[in-house]
Amino acid sequence: MSFELWCNNGWLREQSIQPDVISRLMKSAWKNQNSAQIPGQDIEWQFKITYNAILSAATAALAAEGYRAARDSH
Repeated sequence: MSFELWCNNGWLREQSIQPDVISRLMKSAWKNQNSAQIPGQDIEWQFKITYNAILSAATAALAAEGYRAARDSH
């Protein structure tokens, strides 16, 4: 599925964003990923925190290109 199709379907919206927001999202992604790698953690918790890390990184990547997900469910 192409990026253009996502935009045409209304799944992405253009948005200007400040660089500090992108920085905070990436810091959150790294923090969550590091937390998920702590030995002895519950596997479900590790999955959830890793998912949050990926979501933050993807949101930062979209924001860096001037877009955001059109829905809260991303």
